Order: sequence, then structure tokens, then C-alpha cells
Amino acid sequence: FGASTAPGGAPAGSAAAATAAPASSATAVPPGPAALPSEIKDLKLDEIVNKWSEEVEEMVDVFRKQAGQVARWDRQLLENEDKIVALHKTSTALMASHKELEMSLDTVLAQQTDLDHLLTSLENEVDRARGSQVSSLGASAPGRLVGMDTERAQAQATTMEVAQQLDTVAASLKNVVVAIN
Repeated sequence: FGASTAPGGAPAGSAAAATAAPASSATAVPPGPAALPSEIKDLKLDEIVNKWSEEVEEMVDVFRKQAGQVARWDRQLLENEDKIVALHKTSTALMASHKELEMSLDTVLAQQTDLDHLLTSLENEVDRARGSQVSSLGASAPGRLVGMDTERAQAQATTMEVAQQLDTVAASLKNVVVAIN
């Protein structure tokens, strides 16, 4: 009763036995030498080595040129980065100065407006005082009116001088703003 078994314990003739057993008992033939490229097929070993050395030298030259170009680009990028950082710092400082200057201009404008209102009210008050004095003095004090006119003219000249100085300051501040921008 000794049934034959395939290696692995499966009965001979079964599907498991067919897959477990080698397909052929002959040994596999190793593949032949690889085919050489046509450009080196007829060359001797030292010619092949020389050819490859020349190719490697050419590649090294190309690499060095490209590495030099990359190094120049890298230096230029670093220089430009420094310039950009400096410009950014300068622009930030200029914007702060511009803000400060704008605030100064607004202050000068407000002061000039206030001064104009004060001068207008002062002129109106002087005119009213002059009118009331003229009516109360009548024609008996023309010399006194001349003195008041002189004082008024001096006050007006001073007012005009102050206004002109404020205009000059405002113009120079505007020139500074233009120069900063």
C-alpha cells in the first residue's frame, strides 16, 4: 500500500504535487555576455578607458562652469537681499518721518486757522471800538483817531508778517514732504 508522495507530502499526480516539484530536472543555462554598445564594440580596453576619461573631463568642465554661474547668481542674490533689506528699513523710516511731518503740518494748519480766526475777531473788535469812539468823540479828537489808526496799521502789519512766516513754514514743510516721497 505504499502510495508515492511528492516532496512536501502531497500524493503524486495531485495538483499540489505538480506545483511543488520542479518543472524540469535540467539545470538552467546562464545568460550569455551582454551586448556591447556599438561605439565601443571594436575598441580595446585602454581606448575605452581613454574615451570615458575624456567624456568625464568634459562633464567636469561643464559642471564647473555651471557651478561658477550658480555661485555668481548666489552672490548676486545675497547682495540684492542686502539692498532690499536696506531699502525696506529706509522706507519704514521714511514712512514714520512722513507720518510725523503730516502731523506737524496738520498742527501748523490748525494753528494758522486759529490765528486767522483770532485776527478776524480782533479786527472786528477794533473796528467796533473805533466806530464807537468816533461817534462818542465826534469831530473834536481827530488826532486820537490817527493814533488808533497807526496802532491798528502796526497790528495789521505784524499780523501779516506772522501769516507770511506761517506760510513760509508750511511751504518748506510741503517741500520736505515732496523730497521724502
